[in-house]
Amino acid sequence: MKSLLYILLILLPMLSIGQTSPNKTRGEVFRAYNNHPGQDTRETTIEVYRSLYGLRFKDESIPEVYKKAVETFFKESFKNKYDKMGKHVLKVERKRGYLFIEGRKVREDPETD
Repeated sequence: MKSLLYILLILLPMLSIGQTSPNKTRGEVFRAYNNHPGQDTRETTIEVYRSLYGLRFKDESIPEVYKKAVETFFKESFKNKYDKMGKHVLKVERKRGYLFIEGRKVREDPETD
């Protein structure tokens, strides 16, 4: 009975720590660390819903700088798959001090300012 109590005292803190530290929290655009060794923390995705009334983000708490960059991307992309209404999953990358959305240079990286 005592050994069961010791096992529970050791395992419960480990399990609770694993549940409370998510990889990417609300409001963060880029991950803090990798899920697996080959993953790049300079790449991420942003989900956007485009409607007649404008853009809605799945995570509304992301910084305003990234929201403006996505709006700029949609304004500059004419006659391609992004002019349709609906859900879009955009690939966002940080390269050489700039933000790239779907391979297009949009603005300077706000984290290097």
